[in-house]
Amino acid sequence: MLDFNLDAKTLQRHIRAGYRHPGAHFFLPDGTKVVVLSAIVPHGVDIGVPNLPGCIVQTASGIFIATADEWLQLLTVEVNGVESPAVPNTIPEIFRLARQMTIRDEIASNTQDQMACVTDF
Repeated sequence: MLDFNLDAKTLQRHIRAGYRHPGAHFFLPDGTKVVVLSAIVPHGVDIGVPNLPGCIVQTASGIFIATADEWLQLLTVEVNGVESPAVPNTIPEIFRLARQMTIRDEIASNTQDQMACVTDF
């Protein structure tokens, strides 16, 4: 299971090493298992500094999760046995489920960006 208290580069290595089996994953607060198949540590992302590991930010350009030091951009995930590119148009249920279940819910400085925190990881 992914621990977002680790640094982004370590998590990226865990994701590559766990591809498919055993699978690098986390659970949304409702129990939905999200397997991260690929992710990058993006450069030049203008969504601020991550201040709470495990927070998910959805922007027009992708879905990001805060780690101990940087953002991790999800590229491909598997949810309920279905592999999908991690873009807001194809997997809005990840953000929607996290947003509904979290006790911490914020709107980022850009009104197009939305943030929710996954507390169980």
